[in-house]
Amino acid sequence: MPATDNLRYTPREDGDGNLVVDPQLLALTLQWAEQIDPDNQGVSITRFKSGVGLPSKAHSFQLRDALRLHGLIRRELKKEGWYRLLTVGEAVTTGKLPPGPWYTPRPEECPAATPSMAESADAQANTVDVPPAEDGVEMAARGVIDDEVPA
Repeated sequence: MPATDNLRYTPREDGDGNLVVDPQLLALTLQWAEQIDPDNQGVSITRFKSGVGLPSKAHSFQLRDALRLHGLIRRELKKEGWYRLLTVGEAVTTGKLPPGPWYTPRPEECPAATPSMAESADAQANTVDVPPAEDGVEMAARGVIDDEVPA
């Protein structure tokens, strides 16, 4: 079963007959490799055409070159034409593929967002100290709102 059934994606060619390589095709290829090779022993380039539904056998080599260019090949095996590929999760968490419908990292997999110094200064400049609540604060707040909003 081609992996294209899962994502309803069809690889396509450009005007010159070359394979159009986009993140979705790369992710689809990695997903296909994970499905047929869960132990990561390697996948054969000769199976790329039927595995991901490439338009022609020649596109297998273009896809292999794109995987290599994007750093998605973990290792080229001694058997000619066999490759161990990264998983989709590894590719996304290492920044080699963008997150998308094919994979969204869990929050613990994302680096903690730390604001830059400029963002911190802006946040401090826009901060207002609010005194602790006391009796009558709710009434005072209503008065401010009533004064600001026409009845």
